[in-house]
Amino acid sequence: MSFGDKHWPRRAIVALVLLLSLAVFFRDAALSHFTHFYGDSYDGMIEISILQHWYDVFVHGSAWSVTGYFHPYPDTISYNDTYFLPALVFTLARLGGSDPFLAAFVSHVLMKAAGFLGMYVLLRRGAAVRTWLALAGAAIFATANVSLLHMYHAQLLSVGLVPWLGFTALRTVQGVFLERPEQIRRFGVGFAVLFGLTAFNSFYMAWFFAFFTLMFAVVALVLAGKPGRASLSVAVQRQYPAVRVVLVAALVALVPLLLVYLPRVMEGAHHDWDSGISETVLGGAAFLNVGVGNLVWGQALDAGTRALTGHGPLGGEARVGIPYGLLIATVLALIQAVIQAGRQRGDNRLVLMLGCTLVVVIVLMMGWPGGFSIWRYVYQLVPGANAIRVITRFLIFALVPVVFIVVVTLDRTRWRNRALIPMIAFLLVEQVQMAAPLAMDRARQMAMLADVGPPPTACTAFFVVAARRDAAADVAESVSIAHGWSRNREVKPDLLLKLYRHNVDAMMIATYYNVPTINGVSTFAPPDWQFDDPDAPDYVGRVRDYASKHRLTGLCGLDVRRALHWYGMRKS
Repeated sequence: MSFGDKHWPRRAIVALVLLLSLAVFFRDAALSHFTHFYGDSYDGMIEISILQHWYDVFVHGSAWSVTGYFHPYPDTISYNDTYFLPALVFTLARLGGSDPFLAAFVSHVLMKAAGFLGMYVLLRRGAAVRTWLALAGAAIFATANVSLLHMYHAQLLSVGLVPWLGFTALRTVQGVFLERPEQIRRFGVGFAVLFGLTAFNSFYMAWFFAFFTLMFAVVALVLAGKPGRASLSVAVQRQYPAVRVVLVAALVALVPLLLVYLPRVMEGAHHDWDSGISETVLGGAAFLNVGVGNLVWGQALDAGTRALTGHGPLGGEARVGIPYGLLIATVLALIQAVIQAGRQRGDNRLVLMLGCTLVVVIVLMMGWPGGFSIWRYVYQLVPGANAIRVITRFLIFALVPVVFIVVVTLDRTRWRNRALIPMIAFLLVEQVQMAAPLAMDRARQMAMLADVGPPPTACTAFFVVAARRDAAADVAESVSIAHGWSRNREVKPDLLLKLYRHNVDAMMIATYYNVPTINGVSTFAPPDWQFDDPDAPDYVGRVRDYASKHRLTGLCGLDVRRALHWYGMRKS
């Protein structure tokens, strides 16, 4: 950017608003002097271990598809999200001298920045919204209340890629109708590549985008009527050579996704409907649960919930609500779009189509009296739907169409800026969440890795009995997490202590020191994985049987409670 460039003032303002948005969103980490980060030493550590795996790939030449846990199984990257895109930033930060936890935080910041810029570009260049309103919409999206509440699942930051997908898809469709083959090829191939990367990077947002787009296509074809459908058919036929290039690019872009995850699909990996999916369908409370830490609505939510139920609102995955000002603005915008369409006035066709699609998808995801939900049929019939464990996460994805609908509607009104500015200011303030999930103690995690130390050179692989000395701290953390996540308020820390603690630590140690472990934990696991409860009398026996079955040699154990942390396995 040069000062001779006529666009530099606008770009400087965009950069300033971006930095302010990031400062607001990540303020808690900054106020801790970057000693505490988002997440915890369970799911947060799993994410960082996978990011560290990619660092080993790029720097040490490790096999990209073998993560270092669930040894000696191949293609273990497919047991979780790959985190490939943030891993690129993570690797650069590690090469710059950052430890894994600071590097992960840097990757979070860059993913959030990508979301801000994507929403700005979608509003400004995709919908021709005024600059200041486009910036306001981007800031609302970047500082979203629900996004901060779910920072313990950093893969959900991939929602920041959705505006870019929407922008490239919009420009591609515009190119078809305007008969601009070069625009179709440029933006269509860009969309295909980005969608392939998004799907390879993290499953939830890519699947929600694909399903929402499918529903949008149906809604748009219905609302377009017979003349609109005929016009689309003619346009596609005329531009078929360019459209064909896009289709080929899309197929190629999906190859990495298929290579990684198709084997798991063929093995039948999925979530059973009755195992808890039915409990995560959307209910009325989901739209209102903005968390008790919401600056504007938190106290009212807590008081109202206690008055009605006798206890506070649910925590964990249930906190996906849309702040009430933004929720009301969305409803009013859709009502206006419907009225204008009925009167054949205005140019809010895209808003109307997005709004109708949003309503359709929400109706499909809703839970109705008697335990009925249409989503059960979607789960059975639509590819990939049975891999969606938490349906309520759709409301994180829904931020994109919600912000788009509200900001575009406000831009098209005849209201002056002096009336719009207070409204936008309120929509921004109500996104502030005071209860950030800032439980990743950087010093504690680095101390664990230093205390454990690298496995001896004779160890070709290892298993973990205990990697931490402070049992009281582990119990306190697991109780806090279990209580915050519980949907039925039963605190069950034993699951975290017996299943996750040693397995998650093993994953981090394995990727940090680049030595594989037979331990590991994920939603899906190898068929003979049985390494829970490390203090059980038969735990070492299970390890020995596994080592014998897989003909492992040089297997070492880790137990920091012993005089010598690392020890070799006896053959019998």
